[in-house]
Amino acid sequence: MSQPRDAKPCALAHHVRACAVGRQVVLLDLRHDRYLAVPQQTPLCEQIDGWPACTEPAAPPSSRNGQLLATLLEQGLLTRGGRAQHDRTLPRPARSIDTRQAADLGLVRGLAVLASAVSHAALTLRFRDLAAIATALAARRGRFGGACSEVEACGLAARYAELRPIVFGPRDRCLLDSLALANFLAHWRLAPTFVIGVRTRPFAAHAWVQAGPIVLNDRHEHVAQYQPLLVV
Repeated sequence: MSQPRDAKPCALAHHVRACAVGRQVVLLDLRHDRYLAVPQQTPLCEQIDGWPACTEPAAPPSSRNGQLLATLLEQGLLTRGGRAQHDRTLPRPARSIDTRQAADLGLVRGLAVLASAVSHAALTLRFRDLAAIATALAARRGRFGGACSEVEACGLAARYAELRPIVFGPRDRCLLDSLALANFLAHWRLAPTFVIGVRTRPFAAHAWVQAGPIVLNDRHEHVAQYQPLLVV
């Protein structure tokens, strides 16, 4: 069977996500929790399905493009033919939650749900890679019908923020925090959007949770500094 006319010779592997940041493309290998930054080259988005378009003037075509393609194929980051995995569209972060509007769950109930959400998140991060985590989150969203009331999610996230310091501490554990919050909201059959984003100069990766344009566990001004890389 012949390929469609618009088919490209290569595609990002299903466990790989990519985003353009300035003159670079950052790749995330979900199986190995590994990031790779490569120079943005004009012909690559014409050859690789899922390769992001340039956000700034790209470097001119290089004779090393073929070598780069071969390297990415050898590392399992690209496949020959096929289609890349395309994530959901993420609204631009526009608001943060109002912690004064926390849902009234009761201390005992809230702590019980939170402890379960955090322990499940910790075990998941210990024994599963990001590819499996993303698949599980997408499957849960499907079971819930993709529902996530922004009003309800904000109230529950505010309560989560109040109770969280009782269960675990440092704020820089963004991946655990975001997965725990997603689990916490899942108790009420809410499916928020789980995001991992990156920035460069200096390089940093960050995870957060959104309900529509509302950031549930960070300041929207902060996460706006990051380019979304994984959106589930």
